Amino acid sequence: LVVQGVYRGTATEAGAMLIPLSIGWPVGSMVSGRVILRWGFRPALLLGVVFIAAGSVPLVWLAAGTSIWWVVALTTVTGLGLGFATLATTIAVQNSVDWSRRGVATSAVLFCRSMGGSVGVTVMGAMLSADLLGTMVFIVKGFMLVFLQMWLRWTLPRLRIDQVLYMCVKVLLPLACI
Repeated sequence: LVVQGVYRGTATEAGAMLIPLSIGWPVGSMVSGRVILRWGFRPALLLGVVFIAAGSVPLVWLAAGTSIWWVVALTTVTGLGLGFATLATTIAVQNSVDWSRRGVATSAVLFCRSMGGSVGVTVMGAMLSADLLGTMVFIVKGFMLVFLQMWLRWTLPRLRIDQVLYMCVKVLLPLACI
């Protein structure tokens, strides 16, 4: 979308922008395997999350004057992070279950990844094709509040929810004004 919308590229050029991601992902998995052997899956997973954030967050602020090579570099870094994270999460799940259940655990991880990707693409495609920018912001804010309330009820059972929400208003109010 960035290549077609911001840089006015063709669909072929937009598809070609996935090549750095597709190269970074297996390279990240190979390097992650070495990191996991040496230090364990937790540092590899942390590195993966850092790479994903470092590659994805700057893509939000791209402008028409930004070089296309920045997009290539950022998608490569995102691919590295995905390679680190997917391998580390698979190994973490496999290590958390008994040997006889590893096949079930691995298939559950892959099934959840597949379903999450399908649902994510469906929801984002629906929002983009319906051009619901104002509604999308409202929906995201609503989801943020619902998930925050669920998280607070789950993690802070001793406090009353109205007390905790009152304390969080100082943080949530500026977010709601955006």
